[in-house]
Amino acid sequence: MYFACGDAWSARQVFEGMCDRDVVSWTSLISGLVQNGHPLQGLHHFAAMMHSEVCPDFVLLVTVLKAYMELDDLPGATAAHSLVVKSGFDNEIDVVITLTSMYAKFGCIMSARALFDRVPIPRVNVILWNAMISGYSKNGLANEAVQLFKQMRKVARSMTPDSVTLRSVILACAQLGSVELAEWMEDYVRGSEYKDDVLVNTALIDMFSKAGSIDRAHTVFERMHVRERDVVVWSALIGGYGVHGHVKEAVTLFEDMKRAGVKPNDVTFLGLLSACNHGGAVEKGWSYFHSMKHDYGIEPRHQHYACMVDLLARAGHLDRAYHFIMDMPIKPEMSVWGALLHGCKMHGHSDMALAECAAQHIFELERSNAGHYVQLANLYASAGMWSHVAGVRLTMRERGVSKATGCSSIDINGEMHSFHAGDHSHPRAAQIFALLSLLSPTPAGGGGGQEFF
Repeated sequence: MYFACGDAWSARQVFEGMCDRDVVSWTSLISGLVQNGHPLQGLHHFAAMMHSEVCPDFVLLVTVLKAYMELDDLPGATAAHSLVVKSGFDNEIDVVITLTSMYAKFGCIMSARALFDRVPIPRVNVILWNAMISGYSKNGLANEAVQLFKQMRKVARSMTPDSVTLRSVILACAQLGSVELAEWMEDYVRGSEYKDDVLVNTALIDMFSKAGSIDRAHTVFERMHVRERDVVVWSALIGGYGVHGHVKEAVTLFEDMKRAGVKPNDVTFLGLLSACNHGGAVEKGWSYFHSMKHDYGIEPRHQHYACMVDLLARAGHLDRAYHFIMDMPIKPEMSVWGALLHGCKMHGHSDMALAECAAQHIFELERSNAGHYVQLANLYASAGMWSHVAGVRLTMRERGVSKATGCSSIDINGEMHSFHAGDHSHPRAAQIFALLSLLSPTPAGGGGGQEFF
């Protein structure tokens, strides 16, 4: 009762006054603490319980696993998994679901899939399907998420995907950026019981925006009832127009939103600033940025500052962008300095000192990102400063930083095919490279353009 009211202190007092504490009372206390945002306290009480004569059941162990997830403590989570196995609860479906979600959250996607595959298909419920599909989507393995959803429809025909399933698959489709796949997903949603689900439709708007079909995104928006269009829905479409640099449409939508009585939030302004950024509307973006706090009481976050630096730098106002950074009330993060460095790269070697300053701040914040080293090296190369290029390469070797292999993807009949530089693992690699040798005057994989780095 006390935990339900958010009163953790009173709940603990009741527990401390109990003479006979069984696993149920311990579970009530520990799960209440974890659910109310006190995972570390929950684990402390779990340790105390383990020193008593009370043995945990699988319900309590699920709570313990969730506590380690909240704390982002992978070693602790794996230790708890060992206790699950030792206690004989590793086949409980609720435990498997939690473990699958846990390993996916920590990026251990192969471990998550191994747990998923251990469960016979008839025992796999929609929550476990969701855990695995969502795990793939959130770890950037979009194609695997879509394929698993298709497998779910094939092998579990009696099971109906829920809103969580659909949103996870829509997220994967958004990552793939295939219009054909996006349309297939929308058709599926429209034939399901979730065709009017606000969260699902918001995800569809985001998906079509990222797939480059902003008109389809607007169609989904128009199909929704006016009362269903909350700030998240409006912001999704404004953000879609923003990504495509449609300043006029984003601004018009923003005005419509205000007339509808919906108050903007920080995400709304991120979409507006993005529109101004991609559309080159410097002064309009400047005006929107300053109206956030002045007119709406919204404190700009790092994403907003980075977007403003990018807007100024893209337009060639490099000094203005630098002074904007210097005047920030919060410490600039990597994304802010990265935007300045990118702007310097766009405008050649007009201000190498500023580029070096931005790069130095970036390397202090994130030493292992090869992309920033490459940008700086290419700037030096464009200015003919070859000794500096060699210096960047030497620094990368000393710090163990390597450039990621180039990768491209293509959608053919709804299936994504990915290719990495120098990779011959595709089943039709021989045919592909044979055709490339006919089309290109240079050897396949040799590249025809000049690369400084």
